[in-house]
Amino acid sequence: MSDTWQGSGWWQTSDGKWHSPTPSKSRHATTSTATVAHASAKASTEDATAENIQRTRRPSEGAATARHEEEQVQAHCGGSTAIGHNGGNRIGKFAELVSGSWLDHGCADGGYTQEFRAHSGGSTAIGCNVGYRIGKFAELVSGSWLDFGCADGGYTQELLRVGAKQVTGVDVEPEHIAAAKARELPDTSFEVIDGLTLPYEDGAFDGAFVNEVMEHVVDEEAALGELHRVIRPGGVVVVISPNRWFPYEGHGMHIGSWRYRRPALFLPWLPRRISDHFVLARNYWPKELAGLVEGAGFRIERPDFVWPVLEVEEYNWLPRRVSDWYRTRLNQLDSLPVVRRLGLSTMVVGRRAPDGERRRRDTDS
Repeated sequence: MSDTWQGSGWWQTSDGKWHSPTPSKSRHATTSTATVAHASAKASTEDATAENIQRTRRPSEGAATARHEEEQVQAHCGGSTAIGHNGGNRIGKFAELVSGSWLDHGCADGGYTQEFRAHSGGSTAIGCNVGYRIGKFAELVSGSWLDFGCADGGYTQELLRVGAKQVTGVDVEPEHIAAAKARELPDTSFEVIDGLTLPYEDGAFDGAFVNEVMEHVVDEEAALGELHRVIRPGGVVVVISPNRWFPYEGHGMHIGSWRYRRPALFLPWLPRRISDHFVLARNYWPKELAGLVEGAGFRIERPDFVWPVLEVEEYNWLPRRVSDWYRTRLNQLDSLPVVRRLGLSTMVVGRRAPDGERRRRDTDS
């Protein structure tokens, strides 16, 4: 350029030169001012970066905001890409192929590993779903509990947090038990079972949690009978299983050997003589599930319903704004008369009658 420039408002073009709208007669003055402007811009950038980093470390803005900022920092530092809905979106591209045992090579922080479990019918212990479900009966949790079908131990950990003194987790899948043990939780034990019998003494537990398991067992009555045996008189059982009023079958469906692993719309509403040919797991009308629990010898204290928290991949088609709005009003929605019955799952809380009361009832009958 034939002219040189100085003053405020410097900018730099692709040739590496700094420019300003004010003409100058001194190349030396231009170079000095450009250097000052460059240094000032660099200092401003460093200050802004330091402020952003410091802001990610400030806890006062709330746990959710801090967690979001931490995730963004990790992403920009070359960490895991399993952030927000990204994990579900990516695994969802080939979810129909996910079954059995998989290797997550370069697993980073395990975010995608968690999505594999969700797609393979694994644990529902994801995000706020854990606290939401356990929170529905947290006031009942104390003493020793059995996590029947514990998967990777996510709910076991939450049972400890809300008041259990000791939790025993059991599952038929050895890899689930290995994952649960890897958490190294205090006051816990984990054991692989055959799904038919429980290797514990009568009345060994104050309560049992059976989360989305009953629809998979070989014999529902036998499983509930074993649970009744190992729960002490006066102890509680909490059973959560799919609700036929919910319009989607969450386990997907099959036609012969072909499997569709995404939620199947309206399949639960079909007559059982038709739907049973296509479902991959059982589902229950609310009174049906309560009847099974009562038939095992428990007194039904209350039925309830569990709604989806929209954290698993199947709901990633919803706009983020919609799912966030829904979660903030979840407790209101699942308490509305009639509407609440459309929940994803039915929850039944039963209590084993004290021995004296049970003997009197048996005598009366």
